Amino acid sequence: MQVRFLTILIVDDDPTLLRLLGILLREEGHTVMSAESGEAALGLATAVKPDMVLTDLRMGGMDGLELLESLRKMYPMLPGIILTAHGNIPEVSGPARRGVLGFIQKPYEARHLLREVNRIANCFVDLE
Repeated sequence: MQVRFLTILIVDDDPTLLRLLGILLREEGHTVMSAESGEAALGLATAVKPDMVLTDLRMGGMDGLELLESLRKMYPMLPGIILTAHGNIPEVSGPARRGVLGFIQKPYEARHLLREVNRIANCFVDLE
């Protein structure tokens, strides 16, 4: 199976977690863009189209769901993974769930996160 390396936009208001996620994904061969807020992420995504978004659910200002909704107006097929420290996922059901292909509980296990990213990367390969 061929693996496609993605340009991944990671968004989290925790700079330490943002840095660690960036290291992990770069070590796997992905290109990473990082933002500490939803607003900053929108600016980055305007300049360079990401293949996927990995975002925290709850952040100051724009939350992860609002970010994905805004990004999908620019890129309707853009997939996203939500990171959450809050075990409750029902708040992301219904229409807001469009585009969310996975949820990862914090603290996350690196292998679980990479499995989710690779699952999406393989979907891209299947579509080409």
